[in-house]
Amino acid sequence: MKRHEVTYPHSHLWTETFSTLQLYETHIYRQQEIDFSETSGERLEQGKIVKHKKLEEKREDARL
Repeated sequence: MKRHEVTYPHSHLWTETFSTLQLYETHIYRQQEIDFSETSGERLEQGKIVKHKKLEEKREDARL
């Protein structure tokens, strides 16, 4: 039986993909920071209220 040697011919693609992902993630993070700095307190409060309402609905569904 011939012993197969494990080779990774696409390893260079992985490094490329990884660096691209990192760039993409940092871009998203920066975009979120910008959005966060531009939003007013009111809009943030509204977001919190919506989240709480959704949580309450889920809890009620769990009770039923």
